[in-house]
Amino acid sequence: MAKTGKGRAMIVLFVLLFVLNCLAVPTQDDMGYQINNGLLDILHREYVQYMTWTGRTTAHLIARCFLAMPKIVFNVCNSLCFVHLCNLMTAHAVGKKENDSWQIFSLSALMIFLFAPLFGQTCLWETGSCNYLWTTMIVMQFLMNYRLADAGDAGDHSWILMFLAGIPAGWTNENTGGALIMMILFLMFMQYLQKNIRPWMVSGLAGSLLGFVMLLIAPGNKVRAQDFVSTNGKAYDLMHDFYGMLTVFDQGQIWIWVLLAVSIAFLLTQKNSMKAVRTSLFYAIAGAAAVGAIILSPVPVLYDRSMFGGTVMLITAVLTAAVAIEYSEYSRRASVVAMMVMLLFSGFHYLRAAADLAYTRYQYRNREAYVKQQRELGNLNPTVPIIYDEFMTPYNPMYGLGDIDFFRLLWSNKYYAETHGLESVQATALDHWSLIYKNGDPELMNITEMSDYLEAAVNKGYTLLINSSWIDSNVYANEIHMLGNIGLDIVQKGTIHLAAVYENGTIVNKAVSPLPVDIEGNAECGAYYYISSNDNVYYSDIVVNGVEYTNDNEGVTVVVLDEQQNRVVDSITFYPWSDQGGIRYYVEK
Repeated sequence: MAKTGKGRAMIVLFVLLFVLNCLAVPTQDDMGYQINNGLLDILHREYVQYMTWTGRTTAHLIARCFLAMPKIVFNVCNSLCFVHLCNLMTAHAVGKKENDSWQIFSLSALMIFLFAPLFGQTCLWETGSCNYLWTTMIVMQFLMNYRLADAGDAGDHSWILMFLAGIPAGWTNENTGGALIMMILFLMFMQYLQKNIRPWMVSGLAGSLLGFVMLLIAPGNKVRAQDFVSTNGKAYDLMHDFYGMLTVFDQGQIWIWVLLAVSIAFLLTQKNSMKAVRTSLFYAIAGAAAVGAIILSPVPVLYDRSMFGGTVMLITAVLTAAVAIEYSEYSRRASVVAMMVMLLFSGFHYLRAAADLAYTRYQYRNREAYVKQQRELGNLNPTVPIIYDEFMTPYNPMYGLGDIDFFRLLWSNKYYAETHGLESVQATALDHWSLIYKNGDPELMNITEMSDYLEAAVNKGYTLLINSSWIDSNVYANEIHMLGNIGLDIVQKGTIHLAAVYENGTIVNKAVSPLPVDIEGNAECGAYYYISSNDNVYYSDIVVNGVEYTNDNEGVTVVVLDEQQNRVVDSITFYPWSDQGGIRYYVEK
């Protein structure tokens, strides 16, 4: 195959996708789905998810199995899956399983790369790819049997095997599974008109219907729907989703619709083209239905990853029409120019995507190394940097999806902690992490309770710079009592503003007042400090040598200065209502 034009195109596409897959890093759901204790545990976890969250069993079983293996396995298989999907789209367009249409194959790859929604989430993210790329491939693979029958190029099939294969094909995801059934009905109707209905067609339809029903009736769907409860009324929700659908057509898929309209316009000028027009419209209608079907679900209609399957159907409609056009010399040249333009834009986007993914991987590897180091040093509650999204493109799985967050108790943070052998993890802005926690004291950073923290910091001989936003003596009674244990006695009642310095076993400078206060001075090591307490947390500062070290959170903040090394080794805020202990995160403004 590699000697043919299509074979060479497939190899090139595989290599390009393999590079992107290798650069993409795990994120979000990947960390949860990779937790398992073997195959039986994977099946049990999927059963629990079916009962409590979503019915996409086919997709999530694939994801769980891949995530139980080294990522290189997924990188290879996912790249092959993308190539195979483009090959299937080519076969659907041509109407022949075996073909050498490298032009249509290349066009399918270019259109997916340029026009598919959130390419990173749907084709590179491990969990997302299994939910969208792999399920769409399964749908197109199963549907191929009906397409070949419609084109007069089908063999006979076992009705039992078609029934069994139809179950996972229908049990993919909600809108793409529905589009599959619609396409089967379209193509079977054409076979009915020709009196050519075969048993395997009926059993395949029955299997896909069964799988689709199993997907829809999952008890977990009702639980998941509670995350999308609307109080605006049915009329508003319907209008909102209807406008969302039109926005998908008008903005997300507009160029595909334009290409489809142009292709069909060319076809209508030709003789004996109605079958190609009809087949193309079948795919387009099914693709549009996959978009509109979201109106029936509780989630809003957006051009996001749920539109991947419908977009592939729509692209296949364009390819089907493009194959049937009888090209003149002029139209052939025009199509070559269009392909070159798409190739140019794809090359530009590919370079941006590779650079984006490489930088994300660089940050990810640095963070993984830091977490490993902290774990070895005994810090099981590290503060890590959030991966910067400044340069992210839609080709990055994290684009629009996010990273682990500021809160230890967030589900993604919990999964990260579990998969990395930690008790907890919280994230902060990169510059704040580089300033304080990158070279902080692992022992102190492992402590989240105030009493233990103050005791450890005092025993290590550190200087403590302490302040607060305005606090209430009743609400912060426990914190005030703990500060008293290190000699910072506060007898004032009601509203308190606090600024203090603990050095060499005693409080050497302090100001306590119902009004905003500030103090300044020099530590024994020569470091200049300025400490203020204000009603506004953003103006309650602890500054050392001109650099602020607070994290702008409400409560009592302690900045720890190691005078022997003349550097800050930790910054933590204690807040009575925090259910995750001391707070070290900083939200970049």
